[in-house]
Amino acid sequence: FAIKKEYNWKCRMDIVVWCVGFLCTLYFGAFEGILMAVFMSLCLILYQVVNPDIAQLGYKATTQNDSEGRARMWVNRSHVDAREENGILVFRLEGPLFYANVESVQEWLEEREVLYAEETGETYKGIILSASAVSFVDTSAMSTLGEMMKSYAERGVLFFVANTFGQVGRL
Repeated sequence: FAIKKEYNWKCRMDIVVWCVGFLCTLYFGAFEGILMAVFMSLCLILYQVVNPDIAQLGYKATTQNDSEGRARMWVNRSHVDAREENGILVFRLEGPLFYANVESVQEWLEEREVLYAEETGETYKGIILSASAVSFVDTSAMSTLGEMMKSYAERGVLFFVANTFGQVGRL
């Protein structure tokens, strides 16, 4: 019995909700057991929204002779063939961006900057947020993103938002 790496603890929490619901139904009764399972499920959903998955991306050449042709496909950095562009951080936020989780994105970026500076002795030249999985952005997150862009610009770091769609793209 092997557990696949792509199944993180958030995927496995469904069994916890099921067990809580089952055990509470046996102990307290059907209505109370269902209420406990619903409450547990809502708590887990809130936690996942407030702490979204953030994936660092690397590029994968789409052709064999692509050393500088720039025909690329961006994939999760943990992918076998993924390579990192020197001095550029590309990341994907997997969920909505709003007031409750924009701070965790800022903290994640700060951690990555510190790690990169320790490893290379340099700072990033550019940071790219791939918004392909961002379905919603509220005004406070937009304001914070604007402040982040100004802060990075003052330090000479370019900050871009790419792959937007729908409401996120219009904002």
